[in-house]
Amino acid sequence: QAVTEPVCRLHLASIDDGGRCRSADGWVASNAAALLLDAPAGMREMVTVHPTFLPMAIARVVRLGPHPRSGADPLHVPRVVYDGLFAADLAERRRAAERLSAGASGDPPLRDVVEHLVTGPWRLWAVTLTWTTPQGEPAAQAMQVAATDAGLCLVDTGAQDSTLWPTTATGVWRRLTLLLPDEVRTP
Repeated sequence: QAVTEPVCRLHLASIDDGGRCRSADGWVASNAAALLLDAPAGMREMVTVHPTFLPMAIARVVRLGPHPRSGADPLHVPRVVYDGLFAADLAERRRAAERLSAGASGDPPLRDVVEHLVTGPWRLWAVTLTWTTPQGEPAAQAMQVAATDAGLCLVDTGAQDSTLWPTTATGVWRRLTLLLPDEVRTP
């Protein structure tokens, strides 16, 4: 039912420090949710849960768990440097980190997170939910997270720059639970 009569669609994508990409598509109905996940050997796996357990299913897929708190101050990153920090090539990530520290006065925020973005391991993941409001308007809710051994950051990307906001696994979990819309147009 979730696939044939969804009230909400989901897309989950991740990339890691080795350039490996994974994705999942999902469908949410009032009483069922289905996720079609990438699996080894080019296969895909279908997982079904009740919609109230969807945040838990997403948390399991992205391996959300305890991480150290990486600081309190956000890190504002120019778009060109941001793209370099999440490149598959280690040398490109190192150059981006050097450009970032060259423009900073004093000790830049999230220094340990940036170093882990260079050396790895890290994973950048994003989840997006889309639906139609009762008024017939398209709507969406999304979140993006950078996960390193030094901490977690919520990521806001813009046309000119991006911001890494330090957070905890609890903060990410709270955001996951708020992704589902309150009101949607039902089929």
